Amino acid sequence: MLLTVGILFDDAYGLAIADELEKQTGRNIMISSVHKSLVRLEDKGYLKSHLGWGYGIARKVARTIVPVDSGWKECIGAVARPA
Repeated sequence: MLLTVGILFDDAYGLAIADELEKQTGRNIMISSVHKSLVRLEDKGYLKSHLGWGYGIARKVARTIVPVDSGWKECIGAVARPA
């Protein structure tokens, strides 16, 4: 989930996260599971969220706040690159 939020960056809202997870895993992802996970990660201090706009609709956008080191960047790069 954290990697997906990192990959999507400013587009990391519920439906976009669910779509990316489905694309990466090939499994059906329920939007309610994504929202619940985002709330839990925010409660634990791994994410922050803010109100953003997309397609004329207000959306809650998530951002990672874990320390970014070279390992984190490599991990995001590996996932974001097509196989």
